[in-house]
Amino acid sequence: MVRGVVMYSWTFVNPDHRFACCPKDEKKQCGYMTWVDPKWDDRAFGVLVKLMKKKVQAEEDAKKWEEELAKASSELREIRNELKTD
Repeated sequence: MVRGVVMYSWTFVNPDHRFACCPKDEKKQCGYMTWVDPKWDDRAFGVLVKLMKKKVQAEEDAKKWEEELAKASSELREIRNELKTD
């Protein structure tokens, strides 16, 4: 008998819900899946989804800021190189 493994769902439909599923690789799974945790009440569900959306937005903002910083750093290097050659 194969024992199921417990994992967490981090989708917006089932945030932070534990579920048990087949431990085999995705292509070899038997299809077994059952929820471990009870369903969230509407208020808790709404708060959690809002927090997850804020996390996603913060990650996107951080990535954008990192790209802008890399671009500004590159421009600064170019300016310094130009000043050295003058």
